[in-house]
Amino acid sequence: MPAAIAYENRIVAFLDILGFRAMVGKFQSDPTLQQRLHRALTEIKAYKGFAGNPGTVQKEVEASVFSDSIVISAAADQLFTVIWTCIGLQARLMATGVLARGGISQGPTFHQNDVLYGEGMIKAYDLESKAAIYPRVVIAPELIATLAAGHKAMLLSEDVDGLWHTDPFAFGILPDNSEALLEDAYDPHLVFLEEFAAKIDQAIKSATNVGVAAKWSWLKSKHAEALTFHRKHGKPRMWRIMELSKKAD
Repeated sequence: MPAAIAYENRIVAFLDILGFRAMVGKFQSDPTLQQRLHRALTEIKAYKGFAGNPGTVQKEVEASVFSDSIVISAAADQLFTVIWTCIGLQARLMATGVLARGGISQGPTFHQNDVLYGEGMIKAYDLESKAAIYPRVVIAPELIATLAAGHKAMLLSEDVDGLWHTDPFAFGILPDNSEALLEDAYDPHLVFLEEFAAKIDQAIKSATNVGVAAKWSWLKSKHAEALTFHRKHGKPRMWRIMELSKKAD
């Protein structure tokens, strides 16, 4: 008798690289773009290697990679783990100058050894394609109420449209030369934020599509909030909240 198929309720995240087709089309005129995209896809592939690894936070998750997309899933009680994994990936991609968009939902899903199907996957994909719009990973509204208040405060932001999304700026984004910056007494995350401001402005200025410009303009407002917070408190929001929590204990 064949073994039962594990079609079970799971938390599912679908993430997609923004502007993938346009980036590929510009390889000839901008060779550095190919290097950035190659590195971004390498980062995505690395997360598949982390999945199920006992030595990582991702030991509870399953991951599948499809070209410029990644699906991450875990058991129904692992919402925080999936959110944490998505934010880590967003931060690593943003450090390469590549933006991601996605959705996190829940539903019956089969996800093993790159075989993936089910309602949870469809719902996560629909959030990415129909609701995320900007470079954000949107959390299904019905999942927000199940998340601990502290985790929500540290890792998520509520947008003007009422949707909650992951906030990689709150997590902290580190440039490649972080160790050298630390040795020279610089704050790596602050350096990233200050340098990324110019990249955002350049992306808005060079955008030939109003939709692309709108996405970068949205990101500029989130970046400004993060930079103001960091200059005031000396660290990203997540680490500031953790610091205050320790003092309260």
